[in-house]
Amino acid sequence: MQRRVLLARGRDNQRVATLLVELAQKHLDDFEAHWRPVLEQAGAEDKFWDWVVKKRISLSSDNFESFAIEYEGMTQGLMAIETQWHRSQVNRRNQVVYVQAIASAPWNRGAIRRPPELRGVGTALLLFARQRSLELGYGLTCFAWSRELL
Repeated sequence: MQRRVLLARGRDNQRVATLLVELAQKHLDDFEAHWRPVLEQAGAEDKFWDWVVKKRISLSSDNFESFAIEYEGMTQGLMAIETQWHRSQVNRRNQVVYVQAIASAPWNRGAIRRPPELRGVGTALLLFARQRSLELGYGLTCFAWSRELL
């Protein structure tokens, strides 16, 4: 699975093409080598998130999926979703795609870097979760997210 996603470059708002792909070892390596040190220094809440475990769960269970956004060879965003076990709080009969975890690279966060390298990474991942909900037949508004998200 590979989808092209247009995002805005922070320094000039120029649109750039990124790729949304399934989470792979390269993305886990980028998190550990490039993200985690910056997140620790910034005191970000997600500095201890274990994306290796999230990936392992998505490989071993049909109802979990994990994704990444890449740009110029670097991981820009990560997301883990659950696709079968959650129901809408509005209408309990409707299933929802549940965003379990979502994170943008530290250099894409306005609180860490001004201007951010890329704008809209988190939004693009949430829009993909919405699209995934449509693909699964759940409808436009049937997705939810965890309270622990950034």
